[in-house]
Amino acid sequence: MLAAKNHADGRLAARRMLRMRVNAEDGTPALHLERLYANPGIQEGDAVDSALVELAKAKAADMGCALFADSDDDSKQQTLASLDSRAPFEYVDAEGGIRSREYEFEANRIA
Repeated sequence: MLAAKNHADGRLAARRMLRMRVNAEDGTPALHLERLYANPGIQEGDAVDSALVELAKAKAADMGCALFADSDDDSKQQTLASLDSRAPFEYVDAEGGIRSREYEFEANRIA
């Protein structure tokens, strides 16, 4: 999880989940950046969100893998896959709900 805290009280102000996935097209590791969850006054694309996205880009670069996120631009979409895990299910924003073990979804490469 990438998070920004409120300087005044230390409470969580905004967050984005960063999940490890596999590019289904070539089998390479990939990171997927989920949507922004934020307190009122913080919006997607503003300074706080941009800082979280930059952190995600830096993490992807450090790990040597591509970074993907959801977007309305279908021209750059690639298929990402979640591999089987010990957890029987997980909630995935990109898929709009609960998914079981292995699944695939489309996302755009951003870095």
